[in-house]
Amino acid sequence: MKFKFITIKNFRNFEEISIELTNKNVLFGMNDVGKTNFLYALRFLFDKDIRKQNFNDADYYRKNTDAPIEIVFAIDISDTEDDDCKKLRARLKGAILSDQNIVYIKLLAIYDEKEMV
Repeated sequence: MKFKFITIKNFRNFEEISIELTNKNVLFGMNDVGKTNFLYALRFLFDKDIRKQNFNDADYYRKNTDAPIEIVFAIDISDTEDDDCKKLRARLKGAILSDQNIVYIKLLAIYDEKEMV
């Protein structure tokens, strides 16, 4: 299993960003450029306990709650000998075709004015 890319839209300090990934990535930069927010976007995508907290208006880029938060992550599962690829294919069962090698995980958050989340 290999990471391919991540796209983040309207989340915290990211209006829209798309980054190609490998399985070894290093994040570095000045303070307040978004390193922690980038990692938090990944946590929202993969950690169900974090998702239970929901997003609030401060999580939207410049508090623009009219546009949804969108996080898309792509994974290459073409290595048929890799145990993680096998597990993911088995878990997805009929959701993907047998010759499909890229899996997309998408989180879409639409702000609810009444609930304020």
